[in-house]
This record gives sequence, C-alpha cells and structure tokens, in this order.
Amino acid sequence: MTSLDRKAHTVTCSNMRDTLPEPRHSRSGTCENLHDTPQHNSAERPSMLYCSLSRLLCSCRHVYCVERFCDIKMSFNLRSSDTECTIFGTPQPLSFVMLPTYEDIMKHYLFITNEMKKTCKKSPSMKLIRGKIVKNVVEIWAKASIPTVSVQLVESMFSTFYEKYKNAKKSFGSKAHTTENNKDKSKTALLEMAQQLFDIAACKCPEPKFYKCPTFKKIPFLELKFMEDQRSVRKMGIGGVDQKETKNMRDKEERKIKRISRSKSLQTIKNIQVESTPIFSPESESGQDSDSETDEWCPQKRSLSLESSYYNCKKLKNAAVAADRFGVSSGVAAAIISGALQDYKLVTGSDSSLLVDKSKLNRQRSKIRTEKREEASISLQTNTVTAIYFDGKKDETKTVDKTLDKSRTISKIEEHISVLSQPNDEYLTHLTPAGGTGEQIASVLFEYLQNLPALDLRAVGCDGTNVNTGCKAGAIALLEKN
Repeated sequence: MTSLDRKAHTVTCSNMRDTLPEPRHSRSGTCENLHDTPQHNSAERPSMLYCSLSRLLCSCRHVYCVERFCDIKMSFNLRSSDTECTIFGTPQPLSFVMLPTYEDIMKHYLFITNEMKKTCKKSPSMKLIRGKIVKNVVEIWAKASIPTVSVQLVESMFSTFYEKYKNAKKSFGSKAHTTENNKDKSKTALLEMAQQLFDIAACKCPEPKFYKCPTFKKIPFLELKFMEDQRSVRKMGIGGVDQKETKNMRDKEERKIKRISRSKSLQTIKNIQVESTPIFSPESESGQDSDSETDEWCPQKRSLSLESSYYNCKKLKNAAVAADRFGVSSGVAAAIISGALQDYKLVTGSDSSLLVDKSKLNRQRSKIRTEKREEASISLQTNTVTAIYFDGKKDETKTVDKTLDKSRTISKIEEHISVLSQPNDEYLTHLTPAGGTGEQIASVLFEYLQNLPALDLRAVGCDGTNVNTGCKAGAIALLEKN
C-alpha cells in the first residue's frame, strides 16, 4: 500500500469514526474491547447496523496499525547511524570533475551501499558494489584521457584499502581504543592515507625524460600538468571537450594514416617491374639501314624504383659539446662537420643525406644543454657529489645595449667560472663574477654553495694559479675564512 493509499485510507477511517455513534462505556468508564464478542441481553441488543460498522472500524484499525509498523521499520533502515560513517562522514557520490582519492572512493562505496539497501531491502553483495565502483572510477580516468591499469588490479587496490577501513572501524569498539586520544590516532592514520590519490594510471614514471613504459601506457603530454596537480595540490579539474585541440589531434592522426599509406604504396611500386613501351632494337639505332626488312622492334624491360625520402636523424652530441666548449658558432661548426664528411667520402654528389646545417646543430646544442642541467640537478638532489672543482676563463660575450630608444649589440669580456662535480667530472653550472680577482671568485662560489642542498662535500679544488691558491687573497683561502 502506497503513502497516498494510506493517507486516503486513514482519512476514510477517521471520517467513519466521526459518523459512528459514541461507543458504549462500561461502568468503570473505559471503552470495551471491540474485538470481543459483545454479550447483550435481548432487551438491550444493538441494531444490526451498529454491529456492522463496529466490525469495519476494527478492520480499519488493524490495517492502520500494520502501516504504522511498516513506517517504523522503514525509518529503522534509514537511521543516521547506518548512513553516517564515523571515519569518513557523510556518504557522497563520486565527482566526475576530479580524479578520486581513497576517501572519495570510500564515501562512494557507502553511498552505493545505502542506495542499494533502499531498493533491495537487504545488504547487497560486496562483489556487486565493487563492480559498480570500479566501473565509475575507470570512466572518470577515461574522461581525463589517461591510460589505466587492468580492472582486476583496480579491484585489488580497492579491496586492500577496504580491509584497512574495516580493521580501523573494528578497533573503535576494542578496549585498546576506548579513550578519545586513541580513537583520534586511529582515525588520523587512516585519513592521512585516504587523502592520497587513488592512482590507477598505467604509467608511474616521474618525468617524461625517464619514461620506460610502452607508448600505449604513457600519459599524454597535454595531461602531464593535470596529472602532477592531481597527485599534489589538486586545484585543477576535468573540463569539457576542447574542440580546437580535438580537431588538431584528429588532423594529426589523419596525416599519420596518410603517411603510412603513402609509404606502403611507394614500397609496393618499388618492387614492381613495369614493361615500357616498345622501342627499336639496338641494331636499328646503330646507324644501319632503317628501310631494310631486318629492322624490327623488340620490347625492353625497365624497372621503376622510387626510393623513400631519407631524413638525417643522426645525433651530434659530441659535436655540439665541442662547439660549446670552444665557443664556435653553429654555422661554423656545421660547415666544419660537412667538410669532414666530404673528405671521408660519406657525402657525395649523389648522396647528401648526411649534410649538417646550422639549424640542426642549434637544436642539438639546446638539447644537450637541457640534459646537462637536468643531470646536474639530479646529482645534487641524490647527494652523489663529494667534491667540486672550478676553473675560470675570460670569454667574449655579446649583449644588447639599450641607450635611449635604440638597441645595439656589443661585445664585452667577462670572467666565466665553470663548476664541475667529482667523481665523473660532471658539469654543474657556470658563474659570472664581477671580475677575475680571488675575492670576487670566492664571493660567487660561496653564494652558490649556500644555495645548494645539504651535501657531504669533502673538498673544493681548482687549478694552481695564484688567484686561486694565494695564501692571503686566493679564492680557496677566502672560502675557508667564510
């Protein structure tokens, strides 16, 4: 019976009670039980209409009591103690705007459990709830365009944290956790872990440079910043579809498909031998009488081969390092490299694929500089530096001089101090002091060492010039005083 039926039924019963005559009272002033069969004398027997209405009133009261019992039972299923969690609070569904944490997963678990209890009137199975949770989580990560691990592994991660949640919840009722302090410690320990991201990404590599995962598992380049944010401060969210970026990605994929198709067709044409049109035989072309009956033409087979384009993908790491070391421009270095390749017959008139231009060398130099800076940062963070060595050199540096509204390029001589780490002679950085005196060199070195993380430095070395090793004004002596 629905709530509307109950309401109508209750109103009907109340109206019937109003229309009935007042019940007969006993002498003690209480109403007699209507379920009992009334004993009447023949002289005071009530009318038949009154008896029928009394039985109907009894049935109405009985149904009304049953409905009240159902209301009480339903309110028992929706108690706050059943819906609220002592650790995670109010259950909530997952948000499709951010990647979920362990706490979000548990709140979603409690939310699904309560919703299924309302419909099924009983506690649902753990397998069914886990399947729904895993499906929702995978959908959110797919919306963020991030490859994920297998469904079985996601289920295992959820089950592991769920067991920890159950153990923490049981400990609230044990004697060891009767005090409020112990309860707070148990709750805090679980909540600290719950604040972490429920990370189901297939790639756990820290930086793109150190990617070791297959291509289909890598996090897309456009999602790297979002993934880093979700693993730390969690200020970014999943927005709608970026129409412009989606169009660019589709165009890129179409170009890739066309390029693959074109390369396959070129490879097919390369392997096919095509018969050319009929031509005259060599005898007829050698100056003999063309009007004679012996002049005949015969077909000659020619092969059509189209070689695929070749790109120079050779890395010029050592050449870029040498150009930086000796201060050679990219154009000069490219000309020297190309000339050396011609001398070794690696570049000829028919094959010039190995030629080097200044743009290629510029890209290689920029890449090498970035790699060296990252290697230096990693060495300092991992505390593998036990000693540093420095050496100075005066270089000609080009700068832009702005005077009034005009700008011009000028050259000036600067002192450059190169700093290397030991062991392995790895480049760390270069410093530019105001001058070449020992005091100025010691000042920039001391400032650089102060900004470094805590290192187990055992030595600071240099060459044997008087500027560095002087007993009073040398850079080493001034560093020791500082």
